Amino acid sequence: MVAQPGPVQTAYIRYMGAAQPGQPGSAVAKSTDTRICETSAGIGFGLAVCQGNTDRGALLGCPSGRQFIGITISDPTLPNLSLPGPDEYQLGDNMAIANLGDWWVPVGDTPSVEPGIESVYFDATTGILTPTPTSNTVKIEGARWQTSTKTYIRPTDGVEIAVAMVRLSLIAGNSE
Repeated sequence: MVAQPGPVQTAYIRYMGAAQPGQPGSAVAKSTDTRICETSAGIGFGLAVCQGNTDRGALLGCPSGRQFIGITISDPTLPNLSLPGPDEYQLGDNMAIANLGDWWVPVGDTPSVEPGIESVYFDATTGILTPTPTSNTVKIEGARWQTSTKTYIRPTDGVEIAVAMVRLSLIAGNSE
């Protein structure tokens, strides 16, 4: 007689965690795509990505001359290879990319984000979204902030992350 394998999961949380980077923020219309991670260090969830070196590739942030294509969507089925630390797509992984809809994103060192602000930028190196332009940020056309800043505590290591909901209303495109 062959023994049956044990359950995959034995404990269940009562409610879905709110405001996690890369998580859908509402039920408004969404559009997503699949791209292949071409960044060797990996790409975290809720970060801006641009056209990669191949037709279906994507790179973190926006190296010079590249076009913004969307925000990485969280994938709870991925193994976390960097415990303790952030979940992320590894080099060669298929990544879900949001190019339309409401999405929770990390906002880095930004002290606060207010809803209704129509200026959404991202750091060209880290892919982190911000309402403040700098010499290293790229504007996302047709994007606006939907919420103020919230605090998310990453369960893998307890790190507090500032997140806010952003609405992507135009499929693709950065202004610079």
